[in-house]
Amino acid sequence: MSINILNSESSTAIAKQQRRLLNAIGRMNASDDTKEHLLRINRDLVSQEMSKFDTVVNPGHLQIDIDGNLLYGNWKVEDPEYIVFKRTNKYDSHLTQALGIPKQFFDREIGVNPDIMAAFVNEKLDRETKPMLLRTFLGQDPQSPGVARAMLSPSYGARENLDMFTAFTEAIAVSQKEIKIKGSAFTESRVYMEWSYPDLREDVEHILRAYHLPDHMVKGEKVLYFGGLFRNSETGDGAFSVAPRALFLYCNNGMVRESDKLRHIHRGDTKPVGFTYSPETRRLNSMAAASEMRDMIEAHTSEKWRRERIDEYIAASQEVVENVIHLPQVVGNELGLNQDEMDRLREYFVSHKDHTSLGMVNATTLLAQELDRDKRHDIESKAFDLMAKIPRLDLQAGRLRRKQE
Repeated sequence: MSINILNSESSTAIAKQQRRLLNAIGRMNASDDTKEHLLRINRDLVSQEMSKFDTVVNPGHLQIDIDGNLLYGNWKVEDPEYIVFKRTNKYDSHLTQALGIPKQFFDREIGVNPDIMAAFVNEKLDRETKPMLLRTFLGQDPQSPGVARAMLSPSYGARENLDMFTAFTEAIAVSQKEIKIKGSAFTESRVYMEWSYPDLREDVEHILRAYHLPDHMVKGEKVLYFGGLFRNSETGDGAFSVAPRALFLYCNNGMVRESDKLRHIHRGDTKPVGFTYSPETRRLNSMAAASEMRDMIEAHTSEKWRRERIDEYIAASQEVVENVIHLPQVVGNELGLNQDEMDRLREYFVSHKDHTSLGMVNATTLLAQELDRDKRHDIESKAFDLMAKIPRLDLQAGRLRRKQE
């Protein structure tokens, strides 16, 4: 089966989008290093965009084999042609969920009895009548397998990484706020980018007065930078969002304020088999997102908003925790940490001497830096809400302590 995903229309659309993006980066109030970082992210996203093959399919045109592949073709003809994709764990999770097969059972049986499990899955696919959105990357050449990224509902909306990134660069360029990229990452599930505003710096020595790290863990002065977190998934792992983020330079701890984020879920109208979004629809979505991001940036860099956040930190730094040994276990349960992670959280909280609500959150976000990127940002995104919950969680820790005494 021959697929020409980068047709003249999509190729022209990417070229136009690149002109928008490069123009925006050129107008930004940012250092050459930051602009180069943005250009590197852009190159990676364009490479992904050029290899995408996404379409709504009839499940009867899909099969799996015993070698870890997904095959997409027309099986109703005598000599079928098909495209080969390597299945990912993410794709298998979506496949088994759609077909009502327990994932644990599938993983076990595809390893022990691959012929039987593949035949079982293919029979269910052939009987399935509900269309599905297939998201893939094509191989580098016709002989190379692509990658099966996800299988989603046909109502999954278009919030593509490159579109949203282009919108972000335009929003920053118009705002003329100086930014510095603090980090970026691509995972199987998401793309992340963190930034700070170098001009929005606060001395927080008085807030972190009780917080003491070993010299080898100290990253800088006790200052706070305001900034943000860009986050998106194209495979069903969360909405597109841009949220304000605070960075404590001393420990490199990040705290994302989820309650103030701009968020768009990947939801649209149900689409028919063979449907793909037009470049014009994607451009309009991107332009609307850029306008919303500009509004969010203005709101979350205002003096009033920043003063309110500092006041919250001051209040949390004055809330003394009573159950220092047991609180990390309760917090760990709240965040879904495993036992090893809870033990390390307790070690950090006890040894770093800041036994306040803010100190507990700082121990948590310090631990998050040691975890994989998805889990780290999940924890950072709960940090502000967690800070408000610490007094209540400390009461739970007290009950746990008394029960164990």
